[in-house]
Amino acid sequence: MFHAAGPVPFSMTDLLGQEIAGFRIVREIGRGGMGVVFEAEQISLGRPVALKMLHPALTVDGEFLGRFEREARTLARLNHENIVNVIDFFCHNGRWFLALEFVEGETLARRLRRCARRRRFFSVAEAAVVVWQVAQALAFSHGRQIIHRDLKPDNIMLTSRGRAKVMDFGIARIAEGASTTEAGIRIGTPDYMSPEQLHGRPVDARSDLFSLGVIFYEMILGRRPFSQSALLRAAETGRLELVWDTAPLMAGSQRIQPIVERLLQLDPDDRYASATDLLNDMRQRLGAEFLGDEAWTPPPVPPTEDAAVSEAARPPARGGRPAARRRWIWLAATAGVVVILLAVFWLHQWDQSRLETQRRALEAQMANFQAFIADSQGRVTEAETLLLRAIDLEPTVARYWRDLGDYYVKYGYPEKAVFYYRKTLELDPADDETSRRLRTLLSAPQSD
Repeated sequence: MFHAAGPVPFSMTDLLGQEIAGFRIVREIGRGGMGVVFEAEQISLGRPVALKMLHPALTVDGEFLGRFEREARTLARLNHENIVNVIDFFCHNGRWFLALEFVEGETLARRLRRCARRRRFFSVAEAAVVVWQVAQALAFSHGRQIIHRDLKPDNIMLTSRGRAKVMDFGIARIAEGASTTEAGIRIGTPDYMSPEQLHGRPVDARSDLFSLGVIFYEMILGRRPFSQSALLRAAETGRLELVWDTAPLMAGSQRIQPIVERLLQLDPDDRYASATDLLNDMRQRLGAEFLGDEAWTPPPVPPTEDAAVSEAARPPARGGRPAARRRWIWLAATAGVVVILLAVFWLHQWDQSRLETQRRALEAQMANFQAFIADSQGRVTEAETLLLRAIDLEPTVARYWRDLGDYYVKYGYPEKAVFYYRKTLELDPADDETSRRLRTLLSAPQSD
């Protein structure tokens, strides 16, 4: 990512509610040195997306457009469950946009800030699962010769379903060479940079692994392992000492210390050679006890051609027809057992699915109810979070969308209310009251 010396020097209010290139802008959800990020609706599919509008300073370079198109096309092919996918890129009125998968949840940076306020950080198991998923994203991208270059908590989303998704793959590479000095934009985030990147030396996949080690350490202890000055001194002394505070460490920390220490080696040659090597070591050291179902086992190796030939050359069983009859009896019995097991499995799955549906419906009702309680007590932000949680659990229930629209009307965000009222009417076209509220909002004079 990029960090500007000041705020983005252009107004965004003129874009809210507008339709550009098949997207309707709903609200601004973040901004930084890279530019501004909006929540938008892809009109053709009726789905939410994130639109990242790039900082104008990045587009000054005459070679930027070609580099941007090449990298955006490459990033669009990074289709992985732990990567925020690129949907499209386009230019509108001289402003360049990336359309990205919209992820409901929060960044790891925000989660860490909440942890700091509560003085309770990630358990070893919680941190290990996040690192495991991020490492899978890195293994996938590194296998396609794409290095992140700016891995940090701000670029890791934690979804409401507990999945980690990495954002902004290759964005730093897109900006390399752009005329960003005048705008005060800097590539990468020093707090999470590898020593070689901090000193401007060439980087490879092992640089991303160092950044992941910093994140792993921070999730457990609540602070980063090194200061920038320590990293700069390490280049001169050739030593980088990692200190573990033994007091706050919890059960299982001894299992992950060797992993973190190897990730944070000063010399890239002393780190894991690849993210795949990291995954293999985590699986061996932590296993299902810490990673749960994430600790998948590799699929069986298919037989070699020589083994297949040897099997085909094996002489037939003696006895001819009796052997064939026994084989058919065995196959019939096996098929019968399989049918019975499949029936039992199907009934179990059907029952589990029904229970899961009931659980989600009940949780959504509770979240919606708690939202009204929080709002009545002045806990406005918590109320919004709970209303969004209800929609995430039961996205086809129209009243949850309407309630969130009412919330935004109450607190002076009419453009957001319009979006949620429209979604309500998509689910329940016969809702006359919501239709009336939407007409009232659309007919109201726009404030300057």
